[in-house]
Formats: sequence, structure tokens, C-alpha cells
Amino acid sequence: MNFQIETVSFCDLTCTECPNWMMKRKRQFMSRDVWDVIVNNYVIPYKSLNAHLSPPTIIPHKDGEPLLNKRLPELLATIADADPSFKIDIYTHGLLLKRSFIEFLGSLPNRIRLLISFHFNNHDGTVNDYTQTDSLLREIFASCWQPQNIEFILASHVIKPMTRDRLEEGKSTWAGPINAGRVTVHANCSINPWTGLIDDPGTVEFNGCPYAEFGHMFFGASGNIVACCLDLEEEIVFGNVMVDEPAAMVAKLEEFYAAQRRKELRHEVCRNCFGMGKRLDQSAGNLVQLGVSA
Repeated sequence: MNFQIETVSFCDLTCTECPNWMMKRKRQFMSRDVWDVIVNNYVIPYKSLNAHLSPPTIIPHKDGEPLLNKRLPELLATIADADPSFKIDIYTHGLLLKRSFIEFLGSLPNRIRLLISFHFNNHDGTVNDYTQTDSLLREIFASCWQPQNIEFILASHVIKPMTRDRLEEGKSTWAGPINAGRVTVHANCSINPWTGLIDDPGTVEFNGCPYAEFGHMFFGASGNIVACCLDLEEEIVFGNVMVDEPAAMVAKLEEFYAAQRRKELRHEVCRNCFGMGKRLDQSAGNLVQLGVSA
């Protein structure tokens, strides 16, 4: 099970391949109280009830940049204290990455995947400068020091004006660390359509709900339990961890995902995900109707 927890709901970039800059709901940091309830009432009990399964993975990210939350190390330390077998995935654009944070992650007993997604272009045409991030990573990969509990993964996306050839050329510059087994580098051809918010030739199409097997639980920054990370505005909310019982929330989620497996698309955001609802015409800044609703 992956527990995807939105420790912060805003970002300092406006990337072409991410709709965070379009978000209308309140932007906020997750409070420590909400975090503790999620860990103590959802994550830890899941491990206790499913000891025969692989330990859960905690992902302190949903629709924002987690490194903007200065309390992130404090929050991650509670995971280590709760159970060293819990796995942690950190998704970040990498521009705020510091050696001190990597050293902190290296001090934890947990297995960690540090996924750095290079977002080179903002939707307004401006370019993000990765010089410092690039230098930091190359310094680490060239040295004899690298935390053994951290798996480094670098990724970037083919989305206008970026091309596959340019990304493959950039990937080749990491050949040394790749061959030494110090990093994995991906040049992704597919773009998430974000339930119709992004219109690009590289966007993928879904033939079924990506989360229909109920292998994820998603928590918004306010403590809302939501259907998935693609529901930018939290249009599908099952309850809130501060007021609702975990067993009731799990039952609601099981019912929801069962309907998804039957392709009973009861919510507009789900129909949009399959290209049957509305999408954003970014050139005009308007919503246009596509196809027919299920």
C-alpha cells in the first residue's frame, strides 16, 4: 500500500506538465496534528493488519513541492520512529535540494527513493535553471560518499518544447553514474493528462482507473481523504481524518474503487480522466466539451 500524503499543496514552479498553477482550492501546509493522525490511525494500523504484505510506502507529496515544507524532516523522522521497515518515496522538482537534506535522509533507517523530476519549462515559456541541482548530484555521484539507503532516480518529460532527442542527449551525460549503479535516469515519453487539464501530443490515455486496485490512499493537506492524486481540486472527498473513522473511510474507498473496476464513472473528474468529459483548452484558457459523458 502507498500512502500519498500532501504535506504542502502549493509549488514554486508553474511547470508545463503539471496543473498545480491552475489550482483553485486553498493552498496550505499540512499541520503536524493531521500528519500524526494519518500515521497513527492509518499507516501503522495497516502494517499491523497486513504483516504478511510488503511494508507500506509513505509518499509525502500529492499536488505540491514537498521541500517547500521546512518541517518535512520532522515529519519523516516520525515515520522512522514508528517503523524502520516503512519505505519512503520523495518526489521533488529538485531545485530546493540541499546536501544537508540528503544527509538527513541518509541518517534514517528506512529505505528511500529520491525521485528528482527535472521540470525545465514553465507554462509561461520561462526556463528553470538546474545548474546548482546538477552540480550537487554530480558531486555526490563522483565522491565515495552516497547514502546506502537512498535510491536516486532522475526523470524528465517529453513535453513541448522538449524533445525525446534532447532528453536522451541529457541522459547520456549521466552515463558514468548510471554505469556505476549510483543513479537511474528516465526520459519519459508519456505525460499525465491530469483528468483533461493538460492537452499535449504526449499525454497518455487510460483504459481503466490507474488506482482501481486500491493500492494507494490519498490524503490532502487539510486531512481530506480523496480518490486520487489526479483530482486536483479534491472534487471527490470521502471524509476527513480529523472527524471520520478510519474503518468507515476504508469501506467507502473499497466501494468507490470497485465501481471504478466496473467502469462505473460516477464523477466528472473520473470521466475527464478517460477523455469523456471536459478538458482545458490552454490556448484559449477555456473549458471545452469532449466526447460524451458516461
